[in-house]
Amino acid sequence: MASATIGLVNTPWADKLTYTAAYNQRFDEIQHGARIGNRAVGEAEVRRNSFIHNLRYQKAWFDQRLKLDYFGSYSRAEEAVRDSTTNVYDWFGEVVAFDSQGKEVLGLPSLREGTTTSQVHRLNLSYAFSPAHTLKVSSFLSDQEVVGNDPLAPRINEVDPNTIPSFLTRSISGLSYEAKWFDQRLETILFGKYYYYEQSTADFRTGGTATQIFEYAADGNETGYGAAFKFSIQEDLFVRASYERAIRIPTKDEVFGNFITIEPNFFLEPEKSQNLNLGAYYRHNFNAECYISLDASWFLRDQTDLIRLMAGRNENDPAQFVNEEAAEASGIELTLKIAPLRGLEFTGSYTLQDVVKGGEANATNTNGVGNPIPNIPSTFYNLSGRYEFQSPFSKKDDISIFSYYTYVDEFDLIFQTTRNEQNIIPTQRQLDFGLTYNIVGSGLTFSFQTSNLLNAEVYDNYRIPKPGRNFSFKVRYLLRNT
Repeated sequence: MASATIGLVNTPWADKLTYTAAYNQRFDEIQHGARIGNRAVGEAEVRRNSFIHNLRYQKAWFDQRLKLDYFGSYSRAEEAVRDSTTNVYDWFGEVVAFDSQGKEVLGLPSLREGTTTSQVHRLNLSYAFSPAHTLKVSSFLSDQEVVGNDPLAPRINEVDPNTIPSFLTRSISGLSYEAKWFDQRLETILFGKYYYYEQSTADFRTGGTATQIFEYAADGNETGYGAAFKFSIQEDLFVRASYERAIRIPTKDEVFGNFITIEPNFFLEPEKSQNLNLGAYYRHNFNAECYISLDASWFLRDQTDLIRLMAGRNENDPAQFVNEEAAEASGIELTLKIAPLRGLEFTGSYTLQDVVKGGEANATNTNGVGNPIPNIPSTFYNLSGRYEFQSPFSKKDDISIFSYYTYVDEFDLIFQTTRNEQNIIPTQRQLDFGLTYNIVGSGLTFSFQTSNLLNAEVYDNYRIPKPGRNFSFKVRYLLRNT
């Protein structure tokens, strides 16, 4: 990846104006589908090149009371998918068989080449009537076009459906009013949002014995709204509460897939939820460098059409984003920080949540109401410690030693009413350790980290193994003006 930025600051017509051009190249050797099994993937791969142009403009008027912030981006990504070998590999990389189907991950062989053109615009405008009252208007627009070709794709009337462009447009407009009351002890935010989406695509559809290309188009709009409150009881103690009716419009990869490990779902609906949050924060300073703080919150969510990634039925089958008709979630989150000595800090965070399938259970509950939503852990916590001190070799240099410990309780891989160990992601514990040495004034920083120090078995949320014990070393040199 390489990028370059030019810009202007503090001109009569712009406080800040920057243009960034970037290019990045990515190559992925696909090792498995959404799940891992006995059959290895030996040749499937994806290559992607992206060209990106970003523009940022900021300007304030009337003694900083009126502020404008705009960000625009245009990108073009070229992607090639290769999944067409007839070889069957084992996990040692050896060819062990021949498969006439000529594919490893996808349902059909593919040599697809495609282009995704995207533009994104974000605009924020705010006006402060006074230091305690501010009105904000925001707008977000994302427009994407996906088109490609695949010489191995089945043709209907000599037409490759990949050559028919797919479009996805997402738009969010917002209005909020922020105010402070009672000598700024009470802070309030009231907001409303308008969501709009539009999509179109083409694919195969089989009816009876005939297969034909069908074009699918959908659009819709939703409204969201909410309020948030924060009340300071004293300087280091406050409570907060918020409510929001939130909407999440599906993204490009969720609707159209990624053409290799995630298949499309053109009928995906926006996710809607009612969210309630209550929390409190307390901090006690023993002196200028030592303190203890506690942040606690409770949440409740009622979701419809929850968007989640569902693993394929077979081991190397592509996954697919689907809508869960109803889901209910509640839980608590705690964060404790302690700094007992200068340069020494410990942090611990704990989450306990219950995310289950909602709705009305039938007589025998064969619809699984009340069962945990798969791929979401219910209990996990993190512990970390960091100690920063002067180097014994040179008092001008800084050394930082840090460690992280992560615990994730077991959770389900798929929906299940009776326990099956094959469909359980087991309890995971991971310990990381690292050290950073900063030569002050030179611009040089050396970092070393050991991840998964105890070589534990750890997985992602779909039981894909993560690396065992591994090491990394990094040198950073910061250029400075002299």
